[in-house]
Amino acid sequence: MPTDTIRQDIERRARGALIAYAFFRWESAILIAATVLLALFYPQPFPWWRWYYWVALGVVAEALIVITSLTDAGTGQRVVEDMFEEAHDPRQIRTKEFRDQYLQARDYRRQMQAVVAQAEQGPLCDRLERASDDVAGWVGQIFELAQRLDRYVSDPVISRDRQAVPGELQQLETRVVAERDAQVRTEMLRALEQKRAQRDNLAQLRNTMESARLRLDATLTALGTVYSQMLLVAAKQDEGAGAERLAADIKDQTAALQDLIESMDEVLKQ
Repeated sequence: MPTDTIRQDIERRARGALIAYAFFRWESAILIAATVLLALFYPQPFPWWRWYYWVALGVVAEALIVITSLTDAGTGQRVVEDMFEEAHDPRQIRTKEFRDQYLQARDYRRQMQAVVAQAEQGPLCDRLERASDDVAGWVGQIFELAQRLDRYVSDPVISRDRQAVPGELQQLETRVVAERDAQVRTEMLRALEQKRAQRDNLAQLRNTMESARLRLDATLTALGTVYSQMLLVAAKQDEGAGAERLAADIKDQTAALQDLIESMDEVLKQ
């Protein structure tokens, strides 16, 4: 998924989760229980009161809870963050090396969110917040990259083929040279061509994954650099060139990483 839509997609799904959260928060539970109890056991506290007045009041109060939940920025942010964490669960990455690298990227993002939270409201805060949103997409890409590398190093079939194919290819080449039957030799040549294609695909896959491994290291370094830039921009209150350069660096990094992920997917399809 392109980086500029990762957080947007989470936010779209978060709206439904936010409504569910509003109905199932503890205040709603207490309100519903109180409404039912009052309607059943205290239906007429005043001569003019009717039991269904409690229900009407309960509905109005519940509507206020829902509206408050939907309009409260802090609540919305918590729901979005919970969904982001759920969608990018580090436990899905089995290889410790790649899991630790993703956790490092997630820590950088959290530190950047802390910088945004401490910034005074205004143009600079808005720019830092947009930069933090872009970093969310970047970290999501790092998660995807780590997952693909994890699948590659953990795949038993690929591991077996990488070890077996060179020897099988050598044996087949030797047999082709020694074979005298024309029909059998033709079949061997066809098998040899397929085995060479398999060898080439495995080599291309290995090279792509090694490049991705190096890029993962490099993008973590770049993420640390961006965090330092954000600290400087916030400290200097630089809402001009510094903030623009920060945003451009993030977009360049995410675009390059997205290209790499797409190229990995193309190789993995082969």
